[in-house]
Amino acid sequence: MKNPLVTGNEAKDIDDAVGRVLAEFKGYEPPLDLHRVIDHLKLDLEYYSTKNLTGFREMVHKLKVGTKQIVQRPMLLVDAIRSLELRALYLPDAKKILVDRDLHKLQYRWAEGHEIGHSIIWWHKDYLMGDSDQELSPACHAVIEAEANYACGRLIFFQDRFVKDTMSLPVCMESVVTLHKRYGNTLKSTFWRFIESHRGSKAIVGMITGHPHLTDSNFDPVKPCKYTIQSPLFRQKFSGTTELQLFSAIRSYCPRWKKRGPMGSGEVALCDSNGDKHEFVFESFQTAYDLFSIGRETTKETSRTVRVIA
Repeated sequence: MKNPLVTGNEAKDIDDAVGRVLAEFKGYEPPLDLHRVIDHLKLDLEYYSTKNLTGFREMVHKLKVGTKQIVQRPMLLVDAIRSLELRALYLPDAKKILVDRDLHKLQYRWAEGHEIGHSIIWWHKDYLMGDSDQELSPACHAVIEAEANYACGRLIFFQDRFVKDTMSLPVCMESVVTLHKRYGNTLKSTFWRFIESHRGSKAIVGMITGHPHLTDSNFDPVKPCKYTIQSPLFRQKFSGTTELQLFSAIRSYCPRWKKRGPMGSGEVALCDSNGDKHEFVFESFQTAYDLFSIGRETTKETSRTVRVIA
């Protein structure tokens, strides 16, 4: 799955909305306190459990503003949670953010930021509570989720401040870990934003996968990457590069026996859209759940093939 793009007027409007929120926290250092943001926006935050959707239905059924019941069809939300595997949602009429308490605690931050994103994007209200075929279609859902993710990322990473920090550091996993600690966000969201935000003269690409040699029953050999994240330059120059090529490259240098920590690095030749070869240096790091691999373009052109360097 490649990182979806939010561009044009939508991106500008979202950035303007995020900027207005961050203006209230001018002078604050990372990490951003999302509960203070929620208070500033006069939102309510409540937790539910996907293990007890009957209790969730009863809670939603009681939601009111004054004497008006907010949700006439609480089962619609229950069905959406089941079918879309929602772990958090925003109810615009009630100005309430609901987060699944069964999430790992480290995931609360992204879930809350994502729903704050929905709340500040003015056109999302008409979609979040709708039940027409168009509003609940997978294509529409993908668009509004991408927009909320964009808003969340721009918010919790302080907009262009993170971009400047990214450009001041070398392209490597150590830099990702440094920014992960500085901004207080998960390693996965920091890794994603680090690559998307890169505006250098060399292309970079990242993959989040399982262990390349210890695949399980969920592994799809046709789509081996959980996520493929591309810098703007990589997306432009290497649009023909496939997940299979990238996964094959990292499999070539990652050791079979190692299960955690640094997994080595390798030089990889990738072809651009014109068929010219460019050399990339890849490195990988395995956590308890995912393998993070990042590749950076090093020279203009090369005829080399894959070579393990560590």
